[in-house]
Amino acid sequence: TGAANKLDDYESGTWTPELAFGGATTGITYTSREGAYTKVGRLVTAIVRLSITSSGSASGEATISLPFAVANVLSTSSVQGSAALGFLGGFAGTYFDVSVTPWEETSFFKIYYRSSSSAETTIATQSQIDNDFDTRITLQFMTT
Repeated sequence: TGAANKLDDYESGTWTPELAFGGATTGITYTSREGAYTKVGRLVTAIVRLSITSSGSASGEATISLPFAVANVLSTSSVQGSAALGFLGGFAGTYFDVSVTPWEETSFFKIYYRSSSSAETTIATQSQIDNDFDTRITLQFMTT
């Protein structure tokens, strides 16, 4: 193997994911929050379990923290990776579709939903996150 092709960066570990609304975490109470990741070079695969009993009193866009900053590798999009939503409970309201996206130049991902098949995607806020919110998510993204 040539030096340019040598795999010289492998890491795996855990972190504690944090739910926030508009960047604030006031009053959020967790039942479970677990995160595990594998990083090979700049590619990160992360698995999240997050369950709450109270969404607290903060307001704004819902975000969940990641173990690394998300790189801006796609110049035409702010969505910088992909995710598989394995389970979602305690998500309020009527929705047609829910997705999760790592957000460029941050250390978190956002939850999006559509209220009908023809609606635009909207970022979830505290009004979609019930006090029994529970989710499992697998994400992939490039880090800086």
